[in-house]
Parts: sequence; C-alpha cells; structure tokens
Amino acid sequence: ELARQARTLCEELGDEEGIGAADYLLGLAAYRQGDFLEAEQFYAAALHRLRSAGSTRMAGDALLGLGHIARERGDLAGAAAIFEEALTLQTTVRHGWTRALACYGCATAAHDLSDLPAALAHYRESLRYWDGIGDLGSVAICLEGIAVAVCRLGDARRAALLLGAAQKRREDADYP
Repeated sequence: ELARQARTLCEELGDEEGIGAADYLLGLAAYRQGDFLEAEQFYAAALHRLRSAGSTRMAGDALLGLGHIARERGDLAGAAAIFEEALTLQTTVRHGWTRALACYGCATAAHDLSDLPAALAHYRESLRYWDGIGDLGSVAICLEGIAVAVCRLGDARRAALLLGAAQKRREDADYP
C-alpha cells in the first residue's frame, strides 16, 4: 500500500525515477506473493522508467527481478541472459550488495544450465562480495551452491567440507 501511495505522489510530482522505484517495490511485493505476471509487469515498467531516468543501480535491481521470474518459469537461458545483463549494469555502478546479487543470479542460472565451471566462478565472486559486506547468511548460501556444484563434479569430500563451513556461518549469523 505504501508503494502505491508513493507511486501516486511521484506521478503528481512528475518524478519518473520515483515512479520507477515504486514500480520496483510493487514488483517485489507481487513476486513475494507469488503473482509472477503482475511482478513481471511492474519490474518491466520499473526497468523502463529507471533506465530513462538514468538510475542504473535500481534498473539492475529490476532486471534481477525479471531474471528470477524467468528462472521460476523454467526459461533458464532467458534467466541467464537477464542475470548477465544485470551483472553488466552492476559493474558500472560498483555497488557491492547488488553486484553480489547479480553474481549469485548468474551462478544459479549457470548451475541450472549445467555449466558448472561458470556457476563456480559466479558463486565465488558473489561469495567475495558477501564476505566483504559481512553478510554471513549469504556467504553460507554461496558456500552451499559451491558445494552442490563441486559434488556434481564428483568431489563429495570437498562438498561435505563446504557444507560444514556453510553451517558454521549460519550458526555464527543465527541464520536459519
């Protein structure tokens, strides 16, 4: 409701970036409620407005939302392309948190496409960002992704060690 109110106020002010930010939040809310069609519409509108307003970082966030929707729908190649585009945008912004998310999105898409070397490279890059930020829960999630990829490559012992390290990070962060 607050995002809808913010959108209305931004429309009255003619604030395109504000409208785009509100559309992004509305897309996020719809996504979390499982309404992927509505989320996709809001994310796409946000992307258009935010790009037009020159808000690269938030445009990258909208792309991440579209990438997650593509992945949920089983469009793995589409998700990979969208995540790569988001990663390219985030590279220009140099914002650690959104860059970490874009790297993780690329990792999951590559993993889904069974491109395990690419998945590992992206997981590791995301891990470096999360570690630098100090987000132990996200570090744990990346370690788990790396463990699954390593296990798929046949190294169960290393995967088990990585899972143990991930569990330790979860415990340290009190992250379920």
